[in-house]
Amino acid sequence: MKYIIVTGGVVSGLGKGITASSVGLLLKNIGYSVTMIKIDPYLNIDAGTMSPYEHGEVFVLEDGSETDLDLGNYERFLDIKLTNKHNITSGKIFNSVIEDERKGKYLGKTVQIIPHVTDKIKSVIIETSKIPVSDTAVIPDICIIELGGTVGDIESMHFLEAIRQLSFENVDDTFCFIHVSLVLKIFPEGEFKTKPTQNSVKELRKIGISPDIIVIRCSENIDDKTRHKLRLFCQVPLENIIINNNARTIYHVPLIFNEQNILQIICRKLNISSTNYEEIDGGLPLRNIQRMVSFYESDNTKSIDIVIIGKYTGLSDSYISIIRTLEHASLSNNCKVNIKWLSAELFENGLNCPDLDIIKQCSGVIIPGGFGVRGIEGMINIASYCRKNDIPVLGICLGMHIMCIEATRNTLKESNSTEFDPGTPYPIVISIRDLNNTQMGGTMKLGLKSTILNNSSYKIFHQVYNRKTIIERHRHRYEINPGYIKNIENDSLKFVGTNITNSCMDIVEDSNHIFYIGCQFHPEFQSSISQPAPLFDKFVQICSITSNLRQL
Repeated sequence: MKYIIVTGGVVSGLGKGITASSVGLLLKNIGYSVTMIKIDPYLNIDAGTMSPYEHGEVFVLEDGSETDLDLGNYERFLDIKLTNKHNITSGKIFNSVIEDERKGKYLGKTVQIIPHVTDKIKSVIIETSKIPVSDTAVIPDICIIELGGTVGDIESMHFLEAIRQLSFENVDDTFCFIHVSLVLKIFPEGEFKTKPTQNSVKELRKIGISPDIIVIRCSENIDDKTRHKLRLFCQVPLENIIINNNARTIYHVPLIFNEQNILQIICRKLNISSTNYEEIDGGLPLRNIQRMVSFYESDNTKSIDIVIIGKYTGLSDSYISIIRTLEHASLSNNCKVNIKWLSAELFENGLNCPDLDIIKQCSGVIIPGGFGVRGIEGMINIASYCRKNDIPVLGICLGMHIMCIEATRNTLKESNSTEFDPGTPYPIVISIRDLNNTQMGGTMKLGLKSTILNNSSYKIFHQVYNRKTIIERHRHRYEINPGYIKNIENDSLKFVGTNITNSCMDIVEDSNHIFYIGCQFHPEFQSSISQPAPLFDKFVQICSITSNLRQL
C-alpha cells in the first residue's frame, strides 16, 4: 500500500478535499485503484448531529453512515463507494480505546495518547486502506488521507503523530506528504506574503513530517521571487511547489495540477510508474473532467435559473451535493443551471414579498431536506404557489413532507408534521421512532433502501428510472402518516412509490403538473459526472423545456 497524506496550513477551508480528490482522479486516470480516507479531529462520533451551519452538509454513504461532506466529493470525483470506516473522527478513536480499556484489553496498563490512541489510529488506517471501494472488489493500490483542520491545532496532534509513526515504520517510498497552504497579498498592489506558509511548514516539521509537495492557494499566480522564497524556507524543490490560484470551478483543479506535473512528482516519490496507459491524459476520469470544463467555458450554452428555497441558504456547503448534482445534470442536458438562493423565512407570513419575482421568473424550484420548524410555513407557501402556477418543483425529504402538508391545508387547515407541531390535530407527517427516545444520533432511516413504483398514474418516473424498483439513499426521521394518505391524495396527486412493505410513502407526483414530484430519499447522494442522478437529470430537462416555452 502507498499512502498520500494531505494536510492544511494557515487557515481552514483552503480546499484540501478538492486537492485530495483531484490527486486521486489523476492517479485513477492512469490505472491505479485509489481509496480515500477523511480524518476529522472533532470529538463527535460522526457528523450526523451537526448543524449544516457547523460543518456543511451531512453526506450519507451506502451503508447508512453520516459523514463529512468531503466523502461526497471523493465519491463523485472518483466513482467509488466508501464506508463508515473511511471517515475517522477523534470521537470514534477515543470511544474505541475506552471500550477496549473497559474490556481489560490493555491488561491494567495506564492508557495514554501514546501508544494506545496512536496505535489505534494506525491500525484503523491500515485496515481501512485495504477495503475495496469499486465494483471490481480490488484492494486499492494507493490510499489518500485528508487530515481535517489546520497543522498546529491541538485536536489533531494525535493523528499527525500516528501518521508520523506510520511513515517512520515503513520504507521511504511508501508515503508522500502534500501540504496545502495559503499565500496572500495584504494589499492588491503589495507583495506576496509567504511567512504564514513558512510557519505552517515549520510546525509540520516540528512534528517530524516534511512535506514533499506544497500546494499554494492564492488569488492570482505568484511570481518567481515568491516561489524561490518558498523553496528556500520550506525546503521543497521548486518543481514541487504547485500553484492553485482561484479557479472558475472545482473541475479545473485536476487540469491545473496535471499541467504542473504533480502526477510525475507523486509517482517518483512513491516509486511507481506514471505511464500505466500509453497516453497520460487518455483515461476516462480526466476526459469527464475535461468535458465539464469545456462545458462551463462555452459561451454558447443555454442557461436557466433554478431556485433552492431552504433553511440553510446562508452557507452553500449545506447543499453541496445538490449543487454538484445540478452541475452533472447541466452537462447531461447541455444547459447551465444558475442557482438562486432564497431563504424560506422570507415567505413565512405569505407571498407578499419582492423576492417572489425570483420565483415567477425561474425555470424550477427545489425544496431540499432539513430539520426544525424555522422557515416551514414559507416553504408551504412557495409549494402552493408553484403548484397553482405550474412551476416545476422537486421536493427532497423535507420537501416532500412540505408538498403533502400543503395538499391537505384546504380541507385540514391545521395539518402539520409532529416535528413542527407536536400537538397538531392532523399529523400528516410523524416520527418513525418513539418520540420519547431522547437519543438523536443514529435514530434515523439511513443508507440504501428500495422503492417500488406501484401506481400506474405516474407520468414522469417511468421516464426517469425505466424500472419498477429503484434503490436510493435515505436520511430521515419522519415519514408520511399512512392514516392520512386518502386526505393527501386527490385526482392528480398520488403516491406512486413506496418501500417494499408498502408502509413508507417514498414518492408523490402530480400527474396534471409539468413536474411536481416529491421523494423521501436523497437522489443527490448518488450522482457523478458520468452518471447524473436520474431524477435531477429529468428535472433539469423539464426546466429547460419550460424555459423554452416561456420564451416562445
